[in-house]
Amino acid sequence: MSWTVGVIGCGRMGGRHIRAFSQHPSFSLVAAVDPEPERRDRLQRECKIPRGFLTLEELLSSAAVDVYALCTPTDLHFPQARRILTGSRMPRFLFIEKPVCLRPTELSQIQRMARKAGVTVAVNHTRRFDPPHRRLAEWIRSGRPGGLLQGRCVYYGGWLNNGTHWVDLLRMLFPEEPRIVSARSAGFGRGPDLNLHAELRVGEAPVVLEPVEESHYQLFEGEFRFQRGRVRLSDFGKRIELEEVQTNARGERILQPVQESPWSGMISSLPAAVEAVASALAGEDSLRRLGADLTDTARTMELVWSAQAMAGLTETMP
Repeated sequence: MSWTVGVIGCGRMGGRHIRAFSQHPSFSLVAAVDPEPERRDRLQRECKIPRGFLTLEELLSSAAVDVYALCTPTDLHFPQARRILTGSRMPRFLFIEKPVCLRPTELSQIQRMARKAGVTVAVNHTRRFDPPHRRLAEWIRSGRPGGLLQGRCVYYGGWLNNGTHWVDLLRMLFPEEPRIVSARSAGFGRGPDLNLHAELRVGEAPVVLEPVEESHYQLFEGEFRFQRGRVRLSDFGKRIELEEVQTNARGERILQPVQESPWSGMISSLPAAVEAVASALAGEDSLRRLGADLTDTARTMELVWSAQAMAGLTETMP
C-alpha cells in the first residue's frame, strides 16, 4: 500500500525527510511546503515531487495527504500541528521534528487534539530509531557492563534544541528513569534557547550535561563509566566505542574494546524512522516499542522543561 506524504519545511531536516520518504516503497511524496521557492523547487526536481506550496494553508486547502512531516522551526510546530489536527482533511499520521514544541501547555493540546482526531503523532528523536544506538541500549540493559558509575555528556546549540537529545537518549539507554538534580543557565546558547549546565541522576549515578559555545565549535559527545566497562560516544553519535574489563598477565584490570567496536551510528536513523512510520500505519506497535510516541515524548519533555524551570528560565522560554 502506498501512503501519500507532504513535507512542511524544506531546510536541512526537511530535505532529509524528503529523501528518506522518497526511498521507501510504501510512500509517495506528493507535496512540499516552504516559503523559499528556490529551496523547495530544488528538492521537488531532485525527488520528483509533483506539487509545491508556499504555506501549509495552501496545501491544506488544495490536497489531502496521509502523512505530514513537520520540519519547520520549533516555534512553528504547535500552531502548524494545531492547524493540521483541526482541519477538515485529516491525515492518518503526523511526524514532528524534535523538540515537539516549546511549552508544556502546547504538548497537552497536541495530545488532546490527536486523540480527538484519531491521528497518530510521533516525534523524531533520531537516536530512538538508529539501529546502533538501539543495540547499545540493549547491551547496557543486559547488565553486561555492570551498573553505571558516572556519565558526562557534552552538547551545543541550546538546551531545548540539542540538550533534549541527551535527555531522551539517557531515558532510552538506561532502565532507570533519570531525574534532574540541578540546573543553571550557561549564559549562552542559540538565540533565546540558552544552554544549561545540568546534573542528573540515573539510579544513584551522577550524569553531568555540559554545554560548549558553538561559536568555538560544535561538540556532541559522551562517556559512561560502568562497574565492568565503559561507553564513549563521539562525532555526534557516529562513533560508538564499547570497552569491557579484562585482567592482564600481571593481574591488572584494564579496559579492552568489545568485539566489533567501534560501531558506526547515525547512518540510517531517518530511513529507520520512516520504516517505523510505515509499520505504525500498517497497525504495528512500533512507536511505543521505540519510545517515539507522544506518551514517551511527554516524559522526555517533562525533564527538559523541569530543568529550565530549575534554572529560572521559565519566563524567558522562547
